Amino acid sequence: MRELTPGFVERVWGSADLSPWFPTPPPSSGGLPYGEVWFEGERLLIKFLFPQEKLSVQVHPGDAYAREHEASNGKTEMWRVVRAEPGASIALGFREPVEREAARAAALDGSIMEMLDWREVRAGDSFLIPAGTVHAMGGGMVVAEIQQVSDVTYRLFDYGRGRELHIERGFEVAELVPYVARETRCAYFETVEVGPRELVEPRAAEDYLIGLESGRVWRLERTVQAGEAALHTWVPE
Repeated sequence: MRELTPGFVERVWGSADLSPWFPTPPPSSGGLPYGEVWFEGERLLIKFLFPQEKLSVQVHPGDAYAREHEASNGKTEMWRVVRAEPGASIALGFREPVEREAARAAALDGSIMEMLDWREVRAGDSFLIPAGTVHAMGGGMVVAEIQQVSDVTYRLFDYGRGRELHIERGFEVAELVPYVARETRCAYFETVEVGPRELVEPRAAEDYLIGLESGRVWRLERTVQAGEAALHTWVPE
């Protein structure tokens, strides 16, 4: 078992306090708070997210589109809510099907926020978010994210923060329909929760144990005991 080294990423929506997971992060260099802590593998990227403000309304492309237009993998991801303040919420998909031109216009004037399906979350909630799902995250939570190795994000609305939007490509890949809940498994990874006294065996060439209480991530090379609430994540053979 090998513990992975975290990488700290500044975000405009980040937090000045990453405790208790990362109580002494390195000094930031760009003047922004840290919003993400990355643990990067060969085929999976594991993050802890610390939003104190809303993330942009966004969408990620699938593999075929991303390889053609971005020379990258697509991005399917999974969120596990580790901590949530009362009223913390996420948006997944649309409340009802919407026409593409109407969605584009709503992204430009901000009314897309009312079209999205917002739902309150609490610690322990899990969501699989396939490529093409329009989504957003509010502040006041900590989320563990498991995803394909990709950083291709198309912002559709960003609350006037001045960052680049990607309306054309975003709406080429967006699925403008309600979100359908799925198991936290897909063609790229599979994730299950393990208890503090369970033994975990490696199941594939790329295999991880994610400590939700400690913010630590281990690459599994042998059978281990979880020791805390954790996610066992692997790439299917």
